[in-house]
Amino acid sequence: MAFIFDAEPFGGTADGEWNDDWRAFIGGLRARHPELAAWDNLAVGSAWGDYSQDILAVGWCDWIRERDEAFLAYIYVRLLRPSFDFGGTGLFFDDVEELASTRPWLTDDGLAQWPLN
Repeated sequence: MAFIFDAEPFGGTADGEWNDDWRAFIGGLRARHPELAAWDNLAVGSAWGDYSQDILAVGWCDWIRERDEAFLAYIYVRLLRPSFDFGGTGLFFDDVEELASTRPWLTDDGLAQWPLN
């Protein structure tokens, strides 16, 4: 059974306050990540902002315009290990990329060890 991506920790069903450009950007994120199709704008935008800070070490990444499996891997870890502190410095970039390559959310095998290395 596939893993269910829960929006609640990222803002749940609230839409949030976004200008038209950011709504379009968030809509593109949602379209490229159908696992998040049921998520509202606040949850997608909050998760992307957290990912931008924790993994890419920037305030908001607006240059990635394709599917990013590492984004889903980041959410997967956040949902399974909510107390894990990524530190906001990009320190776990390689770990998230490695996890993304295995796509564990497709089988919901859990997260045996984090970080991976």
